[in-house]
Amino acid sequence: MRKITEIAKSEIYDRVLKLAQICEGILNKANTVRKHLKGKMDFRTAYAYSDIGAQLSNLIYKGFATNAGSQYFPQLERYLDAILKRIEKLPQDPNRDLVNLNKVRDCEEKYESLLGMYAGKILPPEVKNIRFMLEELRVSIFAQSIRTLYPVSEKRVINEINLRIEQKKSGLKNTDKK
Repeated sequence: MRKITEIAKSEIYDRVLKLAQICEGILNKANTVRKHLKGKMDFRTAYAYSDIGAQLSNLIYKGFATNAGSQYFPQLERYLDAILKRIEKLPQDPNRDLVNLNKVRDCEEKYESLLGMYAGKILPPEVKNIRFMLEELRVSIFAQSIRTLYPVSEKRVINEINLRIEQKKSGLKNTDKK
């Protein structure tokens, strides 16, 4: 019995250390993004920086580590890398960034309408996962050199949202079609 307890303690300590290291990397990159958002900015990039600030607030907030879940918590650092890549590329072509941002915003607005259907209720996991699908879309659009976890496109995101809207309207639960 004692040996099992020691093994369990060892595994817990290793797991906590690994999570703490991931969290440290996330917070360091979030701080780097915040530094880029401070100070003077070109008028042509102001809308993009505003969006980046909102995205950062949606990723890093009190309780973000537990809310992200075990599947997406380790991905937060990659999402921040994608933000930094976007910031790096932004001055080169702010108009292209704006066109890409509008694509993402169309998907996010559709997602917001889905969330409205769950006002005051607990979100099913498949609806929560769309939030991270949107983050993967941002990686795909703004930082192509950083790989996504799975194939993602505007069409796939919209199809997933539409599927969840139809399920909610018809009262179906947990039908996971893709």
